[in-house]
Amino acid sequence: MTMAQRKKRRKRGRPKGSHPPLTDRQRLAIELMVRYWRRYQTRQSVADAVGVSRMTLYRWLKRKDFNRLYTEEREKMFREWDRQARRKWNGIVRRAFARGDVSVIEGIIV
Repeated sequence: MTMAQRKKRRKRGRPKGSHPPLTDRQRLAIELMVRYWRRYQTRQSVADAVGVSRMTLYRWLKRKDFNRLYTEEREKMFREWDRQARRKWNGIVRRAFARGDVSVIEGIIV
Protein backbone atom coordinates (compact mmCIF):
# COMPACT_ATOMS: atom_id res chain seq x y z
CA MET A 1 0.00 0.00 0.00
CA THR A 2 1.40 3.35 -0.99
CA MET A 3 1.54 6.42 1.20
CA ALA A 4 -1.22 8.08 -0.84
CA GLN A 5 -3.49 5.08 -0.32
CA ARG A 6 -2.86 5.16 3.43
CA LYS A 7 -3.73 8.86 3.59
CA LYS A 8 -6.93 8.28 1.65
CA ARG A 9 -7.91 5.37 3.89
CA ARG A 10 -7.22 7.39 7.04
CA LYS A 11 -9.44 10.24 5.82
CA ARG A 12 -12.38 7.88 5.38
CA GLY A 13 -12.35 6.61 8.95
CA ARG A 14 -12.93 8.31 12.24
CA PRO A 15 -10.29 10.96 12.99
CA LYS A 16 -7.51 9.58 15.15
CA GLY A 17 -8.01 10.29 18.81
CA SER A 18 -11.72 11.01 18.60
CA HIS A 19 -14.12 8.88 20.60
CA PRO A 20 -17.85 8.38 20.44
CA PRO A 21 -19.77 9.91 23.36
CA LEU A 22 -19.76 8.09 26.69
CA THR A 23 -22.04 5.05 26.87
CA ASP A 24 -24.45 4.16 29.66
CA ARG A 25 -21.98 1.54 30.91
CA GLN A 26 -19.23 4.12 31.16
CA ARG A 27 -21.48 6.52 33.04
CA LEU A 28 -22.50 3.67 35.38
CA ALA A 29 -18.83 2.88 36.01
CA ILE A 30 -18.20 6.50 36.97
CA GLU A 31 -21.20 6.52 39.30
CA LEU A 32 -20.09 3.29 41.00
CA MET A 33 -16.54 4.56 41.46
CA VAL A 34 -17.70 7.89 42.89
CA ARG A 35 -20.99 7.36 44.72
CA TYR A 36 -20.62 3.76 45.88
CA TRP A 37 -16.88 3.65 46.51
CA ARG A 38 -17.30 1.83 49.83
CA ARG A 39 -19.12 -1.06 48.20
CA TYR A 40 -17.01 -1.12 45.04
CA GLN A 41 -13.55 -0.52 46.46
CA THR A 42 -11.56 -2.16 43.68
CA ARG A 43 -11.52 -1.53 39.95
CA GLN A 44 -12.21 -5.25 39.48
CA SER A 45 -15.47 -5.04 41.45
CA VAL A 46 -16.57 -2.01 39.41
CA ALA A 47 -15.71 -3.80 36.16
CA ASP A 48 -17.65 -6.89 37.26
CA ALA A 49 -20.69 -4.80 38.18
CA VAL A 50 -20.62 -2.99 34.82
CA GLY A 51 -19.94 -6.19 32.88
CA VAL A 52 -16.57 -5.37 31.35
CA SER A 53 -13.01 -6.48 31.99
CA ARG A 54 -10.73 -4.63 34.37
CA MET A 55 -8.49 -3.66 31.45
CA THR A 56 -11.45 -2.10 29.64
CA LEU A 57 -12.15 0.00 32.72
CA TYR A 58 -8.52 1.16 32.79
CA ARG A 59 -8.72 1.94 29.06
CA TRP A 60 -11.81 4.05 29.74
CA LEU A 61 -9.92 5.91 32.48
CA LYS A 62 -7.32 6.94 29.90
CA ARG A 63 -9.97 8.66 27.78
CA LYS A 64 -9.99 12.40 28.37
CA ASP A 65 -13.78 12.73 28.37
CA PHE A 66 -14.26 9.78 30.76
CA ASN A 67 -11.53 10.99 33.09
CA ARG A 68 -12.86 14.56 33.01
CA LEU A 69 -16.38 13.45 34.00
CA TYR A 70 -14.96 11.10 36.66
CA THR A 71 -12.90 13.93 38.16
CA GLU A 72 -15.83 16.37 38.07
CA GLU A 73 -18.14 13.89 39.80
CA ARG A 74 -15.50 13.06 42.42
CA GLU A 75 -14.90 16.75 43.17
CA LYS A 76 -18.65 17.34 43.38
CA MET A 77 -18.91 14.49 45.93
CA PHE A 78 -16.00 15.88 47.97
CA ARG A 79 -17.59 19.34 48.02
CA GLU A 80 -20.85 17.81 49.27
CA TRP A 81 -19.04 15.90 52.02
CA ASP A 82 -17.22 19.08 53.01
CA ARG A 83 -20.50 21.01 53.10
CA GLN A 84 -22.12 18.33 55.28
CA ALA A 85 -19.15 18.20 57.65
CA ARG A 86 -19.11 21.99 58.03
CA ARG A 87 -22.85 22.08 58.66
CA LYS A 88 -22.56 19.36 61.31
CA TRP A 89 -19.52 20.99 62.95
CA ASN A 90 -21.20 24.41 63.00
CA GLY A 91 -24.19 22.85 64.77
CA ILE A 92 -21.91 21.29 67.39
CA VAL A 93 -20.14 24.61 68.00
CA ARG A 94 -23.43 26.55 68.21
CA ARG A 95 -24.88 24.12 70.76
CA ALA A 96 -21.65 24.27 72.78
CA PHE A 97 -21.81 28.09 72.81
CA ALA A 98 -25.44 27.98 73.87
CA ARG A 99 -24.47 25.76 76.84
CA GLY A 100 -21.48 27.96 77.63
CA ASP A 101 -19.10 25.07 76.92
CA VAL A 102 -15.84 26.43 75.51
CA SER A 103 -13.92 23.13 75.60
CA VAL A 104 -15.08 22.46 72.03
CA ILE A 105 -13.50 25.72 70.88
CA GLU A 106 -10.29 25.01 72.79
CA GLY A 107 -9.99 21.73 70.88
CA ILE A 108 -10.17 23.63 67.59
CA ILE A 109 -7.55 26.23 68.49
CA VAL A 110 -4.99 23.80 69.91
